[in-house]
Amino acid sequence: VSGGDDEIQQLQKALLDYLDENTEIDASLVFSRKFYVAQWFRDTTMETEKAIKSQKDEDSSEGTHHAKD
Repeated sequence: VSGGDDEIQQLQKALLDYLDENTEIDASLVFSRKFYVAQWFRDTTMETEKAIKSQKDEDSSEGTHHAKD
């Protein structure tokens, strides 16, 4: 985890904590908290899928390159 990723995770946790602590004041914050969790999960899943695809593409291009040698 790079420094920027760590900072983002700290900000996300702070936001989730804030939303969680203030749900008694404003019930709509429950929806907001669930939305952000789902959004971050979706973003992380998409980033992981892209990284896996990129790795597979690199592996297959290396295999093709070696086959031509």
